[in-house]
Amino acid sequence: MATVEINTKRPNVILDMAKFCPFMLNAFRLSGDHNIMILLASSKLDKLDNIVNYHFRSNPDVQSVSMELVTEIAKDFILPIDFDSEEHSPTLEEGCGEKCKYKLAQLHGLVDKIE
Repeated sequence: MATVEINTKRPNVILDMAKFCPFMLNAFRLSGDHNIMILLASSKLDKLDNIVNYHFRSNPDVQSVSMELVTEIAKDFILPIDFDSEEHSPTLEEGCGEKCKYKLAQLHGLVDKIE
């Protein structure tokens, strides 16, 4: 599991993405240096790295990105992990490609049109 803190010009777009991406367990709007924090989970660290690089680090609307791995949890923490995401192999070049649930949601008009 990892946390990603982002400073972006379009926080609502990132929040919408988190609603559909199976790797993004949840997203939070923040006050302070970063305006979005995302909880990410996968059995493979390289998948998380590719998601962060593809969706955030290469995004011109994102000013800064910080990813930290969670190494210990004080109390039991039940997470809504979508095990279907294990069939996805995100790459730096294409993200999840045709399997990207966020892109599919956009195609089907399920994502708010935010400019």
